[in-house]
Amino acid sequence: MAFYLKIGSADRESLASLKIPAAHVSYRANGFDELSFERDVAVDASPYAYGTAIQLWDAATGGNCRFVGEVVDAQILGDTETGIVHSYTCKNLLARLETLQYTQSVSAYGENDTTTPSSFQEAKVVLGMSGSTRRTTGQQIADVLNYAVNLCGLALSIDSSVAAAGSQFPLDQRENISCWEAVVCCLRWMADYTLWVDYASGSATVKLTQYSSLSSSTLAAAGGVLKDIRATPRSDLVKPGVNIFYRKTFTTDGSSREQRFVRSAGSSSAADALNLYIDLEGSTRQTVSQAVTVSAYPDFTSLSASATKAWVLGKVPWIADLANWSIDAISRSGTHGYSKELVGGQIASWMTVGHETEFVTVDISYEIHDGSGNLLEKATTSIPIECVSTSASTKTYRRTVSYDSGESIPDGLETAVYNAWKILHWDGSLTSDIEKVGWIRPGGKINISGSASALATMGAVVQSAGVDLATGELSLAFGTCRGLEADSLVALYRATRGRRYAWSVHSVISSGDDASSVTGGHFNNAAPSPAMTRAAERISGKDSGNRTHIIDLKPSAISFGTSANASAQTIQPREVILPVNVNGVHKLKKFQVLCGEGYDTADSFVLASEADFRTVRVIVDDNGTLKAQQATVLCTEPSGEMSAIGGGSSTPDIPSDPSAFDTVPVQNYGEEGAESADGSYWHAGSSITPGVLRGVKLCVLTRVVYNPNSNAILYGFFRDLIFDTYGRLCSISTETRYTIETPIAVN
Repeated sequence: MAFYLKIGSADRESLASLKIPAAHVSYRANGFDELSFERDVAVDASPYAYGTAIQLWDAATGGNCRFVGEVVDAQILGDTETGIVHSYTCKNLLARLETLQYTQSVSAYGENDTTTPSSFQEAKVVLGMSGSTRRTTGQQIADVLNYAVNLCGLALSIDSSVAAAGSQFPLDQRENISCWEAVVCCLRWMADYTLWVDYASGSATVKLTQYSSLSSSTLAAAGGVLKDIRATPRSDLVKPGVNIFYRKTFTTDGSSREQRFVRSAGSSSAADALNLYIDLEGSTRQTVSQAVTVSAYPDFTSLSASATKAWVLGKVPWIADLANWSIDAISRSGTHGYSKELVGGQIASWMTVGHETEFVTVDISYEIHDGSGNLLEKATTSIPIECVSTSASTKTYRRTVSYDSGESIPDGLETAVYNAWKILHWDGSLTSDIEKVGWIRPGGKINISGSASALATMGAVVQSAGVDLATGELSLAFGTCRGLEADSLVALYRATRGRRYAWSVHSVISSGDDASSVTGGHFNNAAPSPAMTRAAERISGKDSGNRTHIIDLKPSAISFGTSANASAQTIQPREVILPVNVNGVHKLKKFQVLCGEGYDTADSFVLASEADFRTVRVIVDDNGTLKAQQATVLCTEPSGEMSAIGGGSSTPDIPSDPSAFDTVPVQNYGEEGAESADGSYWHAGSSITPGVLRGVKLCVLTRVVYNPNSNAILYGFFRDLIFDTYGRLCSISTETRYTIETPIAVN
């Protein structure tokens, strides 16, 4: 049989025309199919690059496609005697899943946006969930395959059989795993399924087929068609029943309890039944409770009734200190007319009871007497009493404010595991010829007729197939999937032990109520006693001269010079800074003063020590020019280092020539002067003349000129540099020329 390769977008060429003497194709269930071949370097001047698309066909046109993949390895092998070849290895596109990291989308706040959550890809994934939707093993595999296809644009099709396969499985949180690892995690729960790739149409289609749906082929043993047959029944892997024990911890308001759930299938009570223990994330419930005590209002229409008076006295105890008091009227501000008031606890927003805050206003007549019983005041007053009226009853109210259901029990997992492990698998291998038995590969199961009767119905699952394309020899391995360790139950136990709780995916139900949100409490707020209030406002006492002094704290006497500053004031001790006269010296000191909070424009300053009046130089703005001027101000002792003054938004202060100045040196230009050094001196803030503050004029020789080609006279040039009293340069004069030496005629 001839085979043909389609390299990239080129037409198909036979292996012979491509100078490929040998080639081999192998297929693996739940793994990667592979094509390998060699070409002599002498005819392979342009080696196939990594990623080059490769297709294997059994006809030049039409026919069946046997492999679709890409070059993943190109080695140079051989020696000078046997020849040098390019050895190529090609794998199907499923192999790409080993190099792709699997991520899932999560919602989180970005680095520069803490108000609106954005979608991010997260390497910590939860297998078995897509968003908030539970996924079966087949659906999870389909999710991973679609993720890889969309990420890299793989030319893979996903058959509908993939998503339809499997059952729910325990949520499994993994981190930094490849797409293929995610697929394998799911396949470990699916020992009776085969993941394989169909190439018949010239494209790669991923399929996931259950044991009962695998295509069956019967191979005849007669005539020497089959060679090296080995077949072993795996009765040790057959399980009569399955028990899955789920363990969960339930937590309510910090108190935990454990619970067990059992799901069974088949003959679960058999001694050799398969028992699996799986921990699931437990639920968490947070409740809020509130004890409430209420009391019925008295009949407010009976003003003189003892119950009414007792209620008023309970709210306004100081009434008992008044003489001859009586209730004139009682009114309520509420609109619902609730018959009870809250006297203990609080009404929270989550409590399904009616309530409102209202004022019960009690009008009373009263008298105030002094200590001798003399009548001081006879008046009426209205006393507003703040209450919470309600329809609640005296009891403890409870409500669940948050509930995390944890992980639910996977639906149908016990049945799926039982169906996978109730099958009698046959492990074995054989060799044959594809021209005699046909193209047999993973995605099917085989029986062998004309031999042992048990083999005629064994239904052995094809796990791998290898075809030598030069000879047509077929090598088959069948039975359990050793690539998933399903030949020893290791895969299943690894699936249960290797998983982690899916902490990042919860089913959260929240009432939306804040447990601390309270809309009302009980009140006993009433107006103060008029007698006590007036007495508390006045303090009186006598001094040593028997003079009576009164301190009146009557708040109603507070007034404001400017109406814009009028606001509620709290008179209390406060620390303030006030000027004082200490032995004729004005200073600032801190005092505790009973006063209100400051208002109007506030100027901030800090005093490190006591202040005094000092003469200083301050910076003033003289029509846009910053200048220093002497002034007397109230300030503290100077501290810190001195620095030059400059800058500002106005034009800097420009020094001007002083009205009087000293001259250094004292002799005039053109005079030779004394041969000794001049002893005059000057520095800023001083002068040559004691007691007189002056500037200074400095005579400077700027240059000397002698021109022998002219009049041969030696000239000196001078300038006057004038500085103000602070040593700042004010002006530089023009040059003045003086004759230093004239030529003398020599006879």
